[in-house]
Amino acid sequence: MVCADEVPEGRPAPWECFRLAERAGVWPLADALKVGDTPADIAEGRSAGMRCIGITATGNEVGLDAVALAALPAAERARRLARAEARLSGADALLESAALLPAWMEGQAS
Repeated sequence: MVCADEVPEGRPAPWECFRLAERAGVWPLADALKVGDTPADIAEGRSAGMRCIGITATGNEVGLDAVALAALPAAERARRLARAEARLSGADALLESAALLPAWMEGQAS
């Protein structure tokens, strides 16, 4: 974990990604993956030269937990998801939940 006060500048600057990569011994960052649920997360990953995954349905852009989201009328649920997808559109891929990440990664390896 790296906090914004540990680097010269916060997001969208790439410094937190660089610091994490340094600590983990990961390089080149073009081979790394940034997963986030805000536009700032995606911008940070792009600034660092990483591939980016946006998390839509269970992330900050929807602003609800899974139970509350499921309880919404279908039209409101669709509106919130579409807004999240639009705000995270700079990502290489969008997933509804981070729980889907392992399957997505497996599909990328094929």
